[in-house]
This record gives sequence, C-alpha cells and structure tokens, in this order.
Amino acid sequence: MAIDWISYIYASTIGGGGIMTYVKSGCPVALTLGVVGGGLAGYSASKSSINPQNTQIMQGVSLIHGAIYAHRYYKTKKMVPAGFFALLSAFVLARSVYMMKTGIEAAATEIVKSS
Repeated sequence: MAIDWISYIYASTIGGGGIMTYVKSGCPVALTLGVVGGGLAGYSASKSSINPQNTQIMQGVSLIHGAIYAHRYYKTKKMVPAGFFALLSAFVLARSVYMMKTGIEAAATEIVKSS
C-alpha cells in the first residue's frame, strides 16, 4: 500500500486556497468550496492510497474545480490563481483516470520485482 502523496497535496492546496481566499476577501463561497472540495479530495486520497483504482471521487472533485477555475481564467485571463488551479485540476483528473484504468501500484510492483 503506497500513500498517494500527489492527491493529498492537491487536497491541501484546494482547502488552503479556499481558506486563504476567505481570509483575504471574506468570501464564504470560496471557503465552502475550498473546505468541502479539499475534504472530499482528502477522503479520496485516503481511499486511493488503499486501492489505487478507487479514484471516482477525486475525478469528480478535480473535474468540478477544473471547470470552475477554467471559467474564472477565461473571464480574468489571470494565471494566478485561476489558471494554476485549472491546470492542477486537469493534471489530477488525468492522473486519477490513468490510475483507475491501469492500477498504478500494481505496475510499480512489477517493475520492482523484475529488477
């Protein structure tokens, strides 16, 4: 069982971003989106650490956050934070789909055994 560090980092980035936005601008929607999204992503990271193919929640979270931040980037043309979070969410979405399809832990185990 390998720890899914990338998903945990994504979850903390989403949660921390929501908290920072709330502190900076007082926007309760950002706080809610960040805490709920980060919490769901953290829960999914714990599930994918046990079974690498269990990434459906992470796919949903990264798809929703990716769409929201891509729309914000389209409106503002600001790379930080909207473009950064859109790209990060796209990466996590692609990675979680890959993990679900291939079972990344099994592939890594085979490489280690053959060495």
